[in-house]
Amino acid sequence: METQAHCEECCNQSFKLANLNVDLNEISNLRFYQGPECTIIAVYEKNQKVYMLISYDCGKTFGEHIQIMEIDGNIKKLEILADQSQFVIALVETKGRDRGETGIDRKRAVSGYFPSKDKSIQFTYKKCETYETKPDEEIIDMSCGFRPMKDESGKIDKSGKIESVDYVFVRLPLGKVLILCFGHGCIIKE
Repeated sequence: METQAHCEECCNQSFKLANLNVDLNEISNLRFYQGPECTIIAVYEKNQKVYMLISYDCGKTFGEHIQIMEIDGNIKKLEILADQSQFVIALVETKGRDRGETGIDRKRAVSGYFPSKDKSIQFTYKKCETYETKPDEEIIDMSCGFRPMKDESGKIDKSGKIESVDYVFVRLPLGKVLILCFGHGCIIKE
């Protein structure tokens, strides 16, 4: 008999990879993220497209495969982050560097909301701002986080809402690193 997961964590639980309903030999860059309560986000690449799946029961069942973006290179880094209501999936793809060419790095992301228990907020996601390097620059790292939402003037919004954000670290000429911040609160409104 399976033990019932407490919906605050999935620790010491297991699920079958077959629950993903995808041929593991046809995909790459499979990543999992333990989200809020019993939520697990799975992300993978197949045929130059990135898909996400969501489980709300610690992986026992996964919803539909949602294509969230197409890629035009090789995934260099993929990050997933979620809180009680929001998530962000960001990736860095590079084109040409693996063949010894002067490549271009590009950061792309999607952000969205999980459905609320009372169904007042539905599952939704949107593509976020894309950043592309110049030929003499390289994205050396990226991370995701949450911060207080900012208003249109760039000041912290007094409503107390938070937004997902991805931080991009770009190597510039002359040994400098540029830190870019892409907030997603303005993309999707509750």
